[in-house]
Amino acid sequence: MTKLMKAFRASSERSIGINLKDLLSRLSIISALILVFSLLLSTRTTNAFSGPGDGSAEAPFVIANCVQLGEMNNNLGAHYILNNDIDCIESKNWGPSINSGYKGFQPIGSGEARFTGNFNGQNHKISNLYIDRVDDIVGEGENDESYVGLFGAVDHADIESVSLENARIRGYRYVGGIAGFAGDGTTLKNINVNKNVTNTS
Repeated sequence: MTKLMKAFRASSERSIGINLKDLLSRLSIISALILVFSLLLSTRTTNAFSGPGDGSAEAPFVIANCVQLGEMNNNLGAHYILNNDIDCIESKNWGPSINSGYKGFQPIGSGEARFTGNFNGQNHKISNLYIDRVDDIVGEGENDESYVGLFGAVDHADIESVSLENARIRGYRYVGGIAGFAGDGTTLKNINVNKNVTNTS
């Protein structure tokens, strides 16, 4: 093998090595960017609210429909205001099936994860809210749920200036119209409830 061929071969090997290192470096950067994007997307989805506002006291989330009302479960410590009267008639067809129907609206907060934010209804009303969280079988069963109401459970929360009309709410224990359970430090004021609430425990 001539000196020229040896030099060419050595140069080619160095070039391949450099290109391989460059490719691996680029792949590492792309993988890192994909990971960061996925984490950002996951955080955004977890805290998703489809209306305006950022959830702060200065710019509360603005609720304009029943779907956005349910989105309060994505951020239980935020500030919310009701922009207008809301008809939740469609909530009768939401959720898993139970008692030849559906469980309906998912209460905001639970015994394990309570609502601790602020909700101001601005004197608007929520009508036709449907929540059915207990089966028709005597005794507590696997489909029976406690902490049931528009708010399932709240703690150190402020809820004010809202009316609940023509609601149908059923649960096993800790069942109410506005809140199934209100813990220490919770303020409820200017609340009007005209509902059908059933506690089966």
